[in-house]
Amino acid sequence: MAAHITVTRERGICLYGPAIQEVFPEVPRADYLDSIVQDLRWAKQRSAENPVYFVLNACRVYAYLKEDIITSKVEAEEWAVSAVPASLREVVTTALEVYRGDREEATSDPEALAEFAVYIERRVKKLLIQAEREGGCERTGCHRRL
Repeated sequence: MAAHITVTRERGICLYGPAIQEVFPEVPRADYLDSIVQDLRWAKQRSAENPVYFVLNACRVYAYLKEDIITSKVEAEEWAVSAVPASLREVVTTALEVYRGDREEATSDPEALAEFAVYIERRVKKLLIQAEREGGCERTGCHRRL
């Protein structure tokens, strides 16, 4: 829930009523990090069944930790195209095409998806350790939950 509230506060559009920031409380960074790390772990465990969900969320987590930005799924994918090695870009672009409806299903190579997962996990763990050292994640060991 912490991730949903944070994304809504940062990226949501109020159609009617009080401003979003008046309705939803601010979520502590540690709670947001814990939430997105748990979701990434859950998505990784199911990446073979739903590679698009895994890739979308992996890119969002990576973008947040690397750039301190909260993105939409599409923005995260677009950002990740230039942030990942060339050998992994097809995984990212395939997921984006499926998400946008430009392609019917994710047909990425399972080995490429596994390579993407390893790449993201290493980068995310490194960034989480850095955040913990800098005091950005009060919950020590956040990186071990991945």
